[in-house]
Amino acid sequence: MTAVGGEPSEGAATLAPSAAPGDVPGDGALYDEDYYRTYEGGSYDRGGHWTRFFGYIANEVVARWKPATALDAGCARGIFVEELRQRDVEAWGVDVSEYAIGSIPEAVRPFCFVGSLAGELPAGLPARFDLVSCIEVVEHMDRAEGDRAVGRMCAVTDRVLFSSTPDGFREPTHFSCRPAEEWSALFARHGFVRAFDVDASFVAPWAVVYERRELTPYQLALEYDRHHARLQEEVRQLRGEVVALDKKAAQVGDAGLRDEIARLRVELLAAHDRAVGAVAEKDSALAHHADENRSVAERTRARTQAEFEARLHQSDVWRLASKMHRVARGVGGLRRRRERSAGEER
Repeated sequence: MTAVGGEPSEGAATLAPSAAPGDVPGDGALYDEDYYRTYEGGSYDRGGHWTRFFGYIANEVVARWKPATALDAGCARGIFVEELRQRDVEAWGVDVSEYAIGSIPEAVRPFCFVGSLAGELPAGLPARFDLVSCIEVVEHMDRAEGDRAVGRMCAVTDRVLFSSTPDGFREPTHFSCRPAEEWSALFARHGFVRAFDVDASFVAPWAVVYERRELTPYQLALEYDRHHARLQEEVRQLRGEVVALDKKAAQVGDAGLRDEIARLRVELLAAHDRAVGAVAEKDSALAHHADENRSVAERTRARTQAEFEARLHQSDVWRLASKMHRVARGVGGLRRRRERSAGEER
């Protein structure tokens, strides 16, 4: 993992180390000893903040899903892999940084591999996992690499715990920060949709769980709109509370009330953003679903036409018609030669 979240109560943090001019996405050399030594102005080590953070996430993962196997896609120094294994999960990890993998303790090292999520996963990993986690990783790739990484993850599991900062643009190794709806649309192309009944904010405020589900457009629209309706109701109630407190504060001039109003305004804006994001995700996912349906229909028509033509060419009727066509062409050629000969004699 080339980037991870912050304390559970604070959401995910952003990175501090800088990339040099000419650095490119997917280059494991970017994430060397200096990168991890100066991570967020501190050091990415075991035994402190990061062990507590990933221990907390491991507790939540085990309590919620009880996975027998897990893959941490972008595992960095393997801390999450280690925490999961301490909780009897057969966990594995892969990361592009040779330095990070090489610094993992011997007890965990056999379960972590050097490799890019945008390419074939390394040999030695299980074929499938109950859960794949990808926490603050794909923004370190360019768009094409990120797309391929999502495809690789979806190919080996039915559930992905996913977090990618949507606005960490100041971090120089963040090559592709995308809004949540873009990731949802991309996962939808692989048959994965957001699990609305799961709150993944124990990883980061924007963290999501995607699950493989076969949904019709009707079911997809229903789920997104149901979630959107809940968010709209949250916005309505918060707005009403803000208005009521505003009036009360104006009457009594209470500084504490003004602070409470300010806090509620922040909550209101956040709820509004979630509601807008849900609509965007639904529209994007439905558009991709329609594109996939059209593509499948076109491929089906082409395959049906090709199969029909192949059967036709192999049929007795086709062979007889071809023979009759050749005979007719021969007769026509003979007639024309006779006509030419007759003309020359005259």
